[in-house]
Amino acid sequence: MHTQIVKPATGRFEGAYLLSTCVAILAICGSLIFLRQTKLEVIPLQPYQISAFSDLSKTEQGLFNDLYAAALELQTVYRDSRTWLAVDDLVDLAMPPFTQTALSQKQGGHQWSALPFNTADASSMAYLGKSARTAEARSFLLVMTQRKQRDAQEFGFTIWVNADAAAPPKAIDPAALSDTGWREAVALKGEEAQRGATQGKAQ
Repeated sequence: MHTQIVKPATGRFEGAYLLSTCVAILAICGSLIFLRQTKLEVIPLQPYQISAFSDLSKTEQGLFNDLYAAALELQTVYRDSRTWLAVDDLVDLAMPPFTQTALSQKQGGHQWSALPFNTADASSMAYLGKSARTAEARSFLLVMTQRKQRDAQEFGFTIWVNADAAAPPKAIDPAALSDTGWREAVALKGEEAQRGATQGKAQ
């Protein structure tokens, strides 16, 4: 009689194979995550700048968003007509925040006017919204600029706020505006905006 002893399967090799497979998958996934991650660019705010997200009230953020959308529309109109729209035109188009509505009255009751600033190499228009109730929202200034290039048009716009805008600005460069209490609201949020030494100076 021939007797053969068969040892029970321990699963040692299968377990080792499964473990090595898991390690390989984790290594590949980790490498892909490392290669695909993007580094967030941190942009320092200038002393005359504030964050449109953290330094504006909810009401002012609504006005900022309306002005941002209006600026894009104003650029399109200027490309087609080579002229900036007057405030009356904006009211006729029912374009926020220039139209006087029940909501606009609750958001500071801004009175809008258009101030042209033209130079030899640029055409600019500043839309000043003077707040009737600064406790609800500060005054706003939308500065539209088109610089004359040889083969193309270069457009840009900035949005400014001022807690005390008694008189229209006489110039629209950052130095002149900041000297009279204007602060540029920039659309940076989270870690994109590095306050650093500028924090507190722009209020």
